Amino acid sequence: MRSQTNLWRGSCTAWALCLGLAATLMSSAAEARSLSERYTPKSPYRAINEFGVIPSAESGAVLEVYAKPGASGMKYFCAAAEFAQRFLRSQPSDRLVISRAEGPSATRAGSTSVLFDIVPRAQAQGLPSGGVTLSPNRVGENRSVNSGKSFCKPPDRRRDDD
Repeated sequence: MRSQTNLWRGSCTAWALCLGLAATLMSSAAEARSLSERYTPKSPYRAINEFGVIPSAESGAVLEVYAKPGASGMKYFCAAAEFAQRFLRSQPSDRLVISRAEGPSATRAGSTSVLFDIVPRAQAQGLPSGGVTLSPNRVGENRSVNSGKSFCKPPDRRRDDD
């Protein structure tokens, strides 16, 4: 009888873990669907630097960042990092990797964008280290989420009393 009780407890624990994992996966899928419905090419999330960001529907990419005039690599990484940390729960050490270089957006006619993937730190060992320059034109260019956030600053605005 004792072995049956332990077996039942073990399977109950395994069952509870499976239910917890299933609930987490379902909530993650629901959150991703909710983000895709909330932020669209017509109404993207606006990062602090006013670049638009949406979840990507393209394979090999997690998010798409739309350019503004004067776009630079730092500005793209800022917007991607803000979105990744705020909505995708990315860790500061996760890597933002350009999966498609700057070019015409596939989701928004007349716009320029960059596609990013997010690679957890544990899987980022094979990525090349970041150099001195940061180009949105190089596939594989990468920085940590924390590094991307360090590039963020609000756009320059004239004060009313200027």
